[in-house]
Amino acid sequence: MKTALLALALALVSIVSPALAETHLTKSGRSLYINGQMINAGTLAAGLLVNARMANAVFEDTKRPAFDPQANTNEFVARIPDYMSARVNGFTISLQGGNPGYEGAKNTAINLDGTLKASYMDRVAQVIDAADRQGAAIILGIYYQRQDQYVLDQTAIEAGVVNVMKWVTSRGYENVIVEIVNEYGHTGFDHAILRSAAGVASLINLARQTAPGIMVTASGYGDGILAKEIIDASSVLVIHLNGVNPSGYAKKINALKSYNKPIVCNEDPKAGSTGATAASSAVNAGAGWGYLHRANQDYPFVFKGPTEASAVYNRIKSLAANTTGATQAVTSLALVNADTDQVIGTMSDGMILDFAQLGTERLNIVAITSPGSVGSVRFLDGADYRIENGAPYALAGNSGTDFYSWTPAPGDHLIKVTPFSSTGAAGAAGQTLQLNFSVVSGASGW
Repeated sequence: MKTALLALALALVSIVSPALAETHLTKSGRSLYINGQMINAGTLAAGLLVNARMANAVFEDTKRPAFDPQANTNEFVARIPDYMSARVNGFTISLQGGNPGYEGAKNTAINLDGTLKASYMDRVAQVIDAADRQGAAIILGIYYQRQDQYVLDQTAIEAGVVNVMKWVTSRGYENVIVEIVNEYGHTGFDHAILRSAAGVASLINLARQTAPGIMVTASGYGDGILAKEIIDASSVLVIHLNGVNPSGYAKKINALKSYNKPIVCNEDPKAGSTGATAASSAVNAGAGWGYLHRANQDYPFVFKGPTEASAVYNRIKSLAANTTGATQAVTSLALVNADTDQVIGTMSDGMILDFAQLGTERLNIVAITSPGSVGSVRFLDGADYRIENGAPYALAGNSGTDFYSWTPAPGDHLIKVTPFSSTGAAGAAGQTLQLNFSVVSGASGW
């Protein structure tokens, strides 16, 4: 019976006309690219997906007939250019929405047998098409706690995954990351496969087998932690940071860097100055950050663009500001032996610092700028930073030609170095140089 149901479900996938994709999302290591160009290149958010959570932009509630789902979607789509003007690169939407602020809603694009509801998917296509035309990525969620009970059983759950992947492929989309489950393991899920990391990993693998060219993931709880099964199966590592203080973001994000996959937070509801700090903390640690504004998620859903949360969106804009035309730039980073005060060599992305091979653990990094003298230079290594107001611009500081020592901790590092037109990292920001490197003992790589 279950086999017959699965076959029927797969046969009933909506027939749609393929779209001509304009936005192609790819990845390399921990960085994401759009149309072959690193996202936010030359900024503090280089390679990182800065996003906004709009899970209920395609919402419906069949128990609330007065609500107009199409008008709701139209309102959001009209505001996409406004959000993108604040340097937002992508949006999360969901086939079962997010918590609308009240209980009892019936909001699902997945039918009882795992087939897709055509009218719902039309709204989803409207959003993805609009994002595709404007160069934005979409994280497309499938299953959400409080809604999976409207899908019959595990066979139908699996059919829903296959049908969504076939739908994405049939539409020709290349700007989509599919998020199988929002907060896998949540006790609000009825189906056991969605409450198990191993079960959700099996669904991720099913999705990737169905559509090998599409990136697939599942998000964790608001603690910033992912199970090993989810990490191994996912194309991109998606975390939620609702319950983490921004001061703890670097620890959570650093724990995921060794897997060499893009790290994206796509849910963090912190608002005002705390939200701005959260955005900076995530980006500085090496993760894309996604803002959940309650007015976007809670019924009756309001989409006004960046003015609805100016402090947060102004910070996002500054983190991902385009510096292509900047007159100041960090052009390279020189690794210095602090024992001898001599340059060891020019640093490169992905390099390995092996203390045994270098002959010392006492190092420093000097930023080479264009022009040679700028107002100041800010170094960011995870959550740690230093500002240098005069050349030579040294991460650990210096006294003339005597370079003070710095010993980086073993593990993966992401360093971002930005010039500014004024002292104290003030004034106009120039072009950032970002490098990944690892610190080990007993390996080669220089």
